[in-house]
Amino acid sequence: MNKGGTSTRLFGPLVMAVLALGLVPATSCTEDAPRSVFGEGDRAVNRDGPGRGLGGGRSVGDPVAEGEGEGEGEGEGEGEGEGEVPAGLPIVERALDGVVETIVSGRGVIWSLEFAGADLYFTEREGFLSRVDAGGVVVPIAIPSDFPGLRVALEAGLMDLALDPAFSETRRIVLCLTREDEAGRTVEVHAYRLDGDRLVDREVLLAVPGSQDRHAGCRVVFDDGGHLFASVGDAFQTLIAPQDPTDLRGKVLRINADGTIPEDNPIPGSPLWSLGHRNPQGLFFDAQRGRLYSTEHGPAANDEVNEIIRGENYGWPVVEGIEVVSGFRPAMHAYTPTIAIAGMDLYRGAMFPELDGAFLVTGLKGQFHALDLDTEGGALTADFLLNLGAPFSRPRDVKVAADGSIFLAANGDILRISRPQ
Repeated sequence: MNKGGTSTRLFGPLVMAVLALGLVPATSCTEDAPRSVFGEGDRAVNRDGPGRGLGGGRSVGDPVAEGEGEGEGEGEGEGEGEGEVPAGLPIVERALDGVVETIVSGRGVIWSLEFAGADLYFTEREGFLSRVDAGGVVVPIAIPSDFPGLRVALEAGLMDLALDPAFSETRRIVLCLTREDEAGRTVEVHAYRLDGDRLVDREVLLAVPGSQDRHAGCRVVFDDGGHLFASVGDAFQTLIAPQDPTDLRGKVLRINADGTIPEDNPIPGSPLWSLGHRNPQGLFFDAQRGRLYSTEHGPAANDEVNEIIRGENYGWPVVEGIEVVSGFRPAMHAYTPTIAIAGMDLYRGAMFPELDGAFLVTGLKGQFHALDLDTEGGALTADFLLNLGAPFSRPRDVKVAADGSIFLAANGDILRISRPQ
């Protein structure tokens, strides 16, 4: 990654003009913003069902009635009024020959999957953390009674989890969640220690104020240097938050594992790592290449796959997708109409050799893609829509197991995709 000084992309003249003068109105376009990014398209259809609000959570309303977004409905107009959108990679359908098994079924909204040896940990947005042991038994993780003010509404709730790189020794687990108290709503990153199957010793590593029930993000991932990255959505504060370097919404953030700010971040004393994001839903650090990648929901067009680089500006709401505009970094790949892009993992394994070295990417509209990378990992070269030969619903996360099998979080189910060896 670039280790130089603060990028000029953080404070480009176009950005400052947008912030200071309001040059991008909500219902029109300018030369520098060639597509309407604030108007139609931010509408939604939810099929997850209402939150149960357990584990200290508080369920608010019916997500269907209140219009949960998550990108999956945000492209159902298929780009009406968007004008011409630059084309990404062509999508080629490919059958993936394998056996699909249901490992877990009938849960809430399964948000995140993470392996620790033979155990598979998973979160449910309604406020539950569990693990699947080697025998396939789901073991609940006891959450402290003081689990602080978890807010479960629309897209808000318990989201991602990450395990400390030295988890077998530290038993440390990181969670990203939304919470509410008398001061307002926040997106927070907490660390706990697992004592058996109980969470203990809570630490608040990061708190981003001004959260809403949509566009919270949030994914968390460790790198190989003792840092933790967190992606945070713009909380529907589109006009200001993503391009304001003092506002942590609409950003990818970087902190040390203990919650302190790294000295080599772009802005001294700030966790900001990159800006100009709408609602990042996937985050992956490739330790072999030293590169960080993300997926991000677009409005009616331009779900994005990005390489996240120190100090770069990814354009929202001024620029979307793969369009090249001075002062902004274009996406590696974009989907129009949107697929409601979500979790991602990099396949390295022998069980599916045709996928080796490819990104696996889920889409909440029921799609599962494999994206080929070039040798250096700086460009995507092919996009395959994988046909599993079996139905699945709303895949939100994907993880590759040590044996090369693939696990999908598909609504309230966890699926295992394998091939006899």
